Amino acid sequence: DETLHVRAFSATSGEPVPGATVRLFTRPPQGQDSREIAKGTTARDGLVVFPRPSGTEYLAVTARHGEDVAHVTVPSIQRATPEQPAKE
Repeated sequence: DETLHVRAFSATSGEPVPGATVRLFTRPPQGQDSREIAKGTTARDGLVVFPRPSGTEYLAVTARHGEDVAHVTVPSIQRATPEQPAKE
């Protein structure tokens, strides 16, 4: 799959969070500063889908809804294959 799925849930209720602003940040392998590569808004089910970034050293995902903010850093983007599932 050539897409990256990000889903926002409420830490309090566990319900999906529609309308959250989600941003993807990456650092190119050359060690340049982080930069925003994509921005989207979650749908009614809390999901936003981006084209899968490639050639990244790491990926940071931030989500904001009102005063609530979440941040996750992924060390690398790995693709799942039938022989080897992607690491979580």
